[in-house]
Amino acid sequence: MGKETGDKILGIKKEEPQTPPIVQTEAKSENFYTKEARYFTSLGDKYKKEGDIEVAIEYYTKSIKTDPTYYQSYKELGLIYEKEYKEYDKAKDNYERSIALYPDDPELLYKLGNLYIHYDNYPKAIENFQKAIKIIPDYAEAYRNLGFAYSLSNKTDKAIEYYLVAILLEPTDYKAFFNLGNAYTSKCPFDDGIQNFFKEKNCKEAITAYETAIKLKPEYIKAYANLAHLYKQKGKIDKAKEYYEKALKIDPKNSIIKEHLESLTIKKPSKETTQKVTSKKNTVNKDLLKKVN
Repeated sequence: MGKETGDKILGIKKEEPQTPPIVQTEAKSENFYTKEARYFTSLGDKYKKEGDIEVAIEYYTKSIKTDPTYYQSYKELGLIYEKEYKEYDKAKDNYERSIALYPDDPELLYKLGNLYIHYDNYPKAIENFQKAIKIIPDYAEAYRNLGFAYSLSNKTDKAIEYYLVAILLEPTDYKAFFNLGNAYTSKCPFDDGIQNFFKEKNCKEAITAYETAIKLKPEYIKAYANLAHLYKQKGKIDKAKEYYEKALKIDPKNSIIKEHLESLTIKKPSKETTQKVTSKKNTVNKDLLKKVN
């Protein structure tokens, strides 16, 4: 059944949801909510599954008008606005309304945490990830993104701690290994002065983490690129060139990687030049370090 048919039968008009203020409540059983609200939500689910997103939104909206306390409709609206339309303000608003009505939804707490990262509100992101973990203690993805929120808050040791927990829970999570590599890279010394054993160990841990991410996902270009950049910063030009070339095989049109490779190929730096370049301590290529959710 298409969108036009659905409109004709139920007389649904396009309009923005009119929602009440957020009020924290205790969770209620599914039977508490009106049959009409649950019915309209089920229709929204149906059209969402069929890819008829606009009609799905209208049914979820009608469900909310029928019963403003039905948390599931707010949640589904939030999921649509985030995934389908990238309208993060609307997604966040609906997630928060759903959480206020049903605080024990770990999936929603996780998604809300990710949105707070998008808004650079790291304390709120951390708070939501922690709540999700409290409900599901082995929630590997929540641990990983909790680590990411701490990393963005410049609390690298805490970030590493949670990345390691995520990896313990899910040893095949290549994103956790990639993030772990980034965290260790930020603690890796790039100067040629007196070397600290523990700081040098961070460099080795970063390399191991990136290599593991690559092993788990061989086409993961960001791991190749960041590993190449780490080798470049350490003055190991041949290894840097090797990994930039591997990255280009995955994405031959990547202009950023091409520039880095050309900078190595055009003129191999002398030892003196290398010392000057590597003296920029704790620099990380921000163009290559993109957020991972």
